[in-house]
Amino acid sequence: MSKRLALAVALGATWAAWAATPAHAQTEDDQGDLIAMGGDYTPESWPVERVLQPPMLARGLRQVELALGASVGAEPGQPVTLAPGFSSGLSDKLTLLVRHRGGLCLGEAAVCPVRYGGLRGLLRFGLVAVPYKFHVALQGGLSLDDVDPVIGGAELGLAAKLMFGRVGLELEPVLAIALNQRDVRTRELLVFPVELQIGLAQRLTLTVLATLSGGISNFDDTGRLGVGAGGWWSPARRLDLGAELRFDAAAGAAASADLRTLTLAARRRW
Repeated sequence: MSKRLALAVALGATWAAWAATPAHAQTEDDQGDLIAMGGDYTPESWPVERVLQPPMLARGLRQVELALGASVGAEPGQPVTLAPGFSSGLSDKLTLLVRHRGGLCLGEAAVCPVRYGGLRGLLRFGLVAVPYKFHVALQGGLSLDDVDPVIGGAELGLAAKLMFGRVGLELEPVLAIALNQRDVRTRELLVFPVELQIGLAQRLTLTVLATLSGGISNFDDTGRLGVGAGGWWSPARRLDLGAELRFDAAAGAAASADLRTLTLAARRRW
């Protein structure tokens, strides 16, 4: 396990070093308060602060991300996960997202029943956009939940963000529908994450998280609430570095304070 953890840390450090390399020279004037700008988002005027960033990428803007997660509960480091992602602004109203809900699990077989899974390919279509105020987008796509055996699904949901000055509220309710192996897995799963973002400084954002999830047909037996908190630092317009601590089962089915996850993440845009 120590070798897997060391490998994960090494990969994360390599990624962080690359991500920290600036895409182009930035001046302090470039990092000014973008709330006053108004108008549409562009790659050149993309907000520095996470609290001001909309759920849709500007046309021509691309983003890669990597999240390194590790259990910090009763058995620290069991498991460790790596979850890469990619997003691209295809147009002002259409964003392509490739994400992971699980990713690559580096723990022992006993704690990694799914070695690799949770891959999601989504298209996000903007419905309402009032820059620096209110955004709503419809999203949908397919998911690969396991590779041995192959288990797939479909997802449909919304991505919304409300901004009140330097306070933001993100909501992303998703309905995941199993397309095969329906007799041995949750057929329809609701996942509803909510994130409160508070801009403490121009480049520093505090986040408070809550995620409600459970099967539609047996929510009373499977419903679970996860909570957490974290922070994001944006040293440049196109780079975000974050850390989050989550209690994955704070309440509901199989609630346990031992299910805790620490995640380190980086996002780079160009």
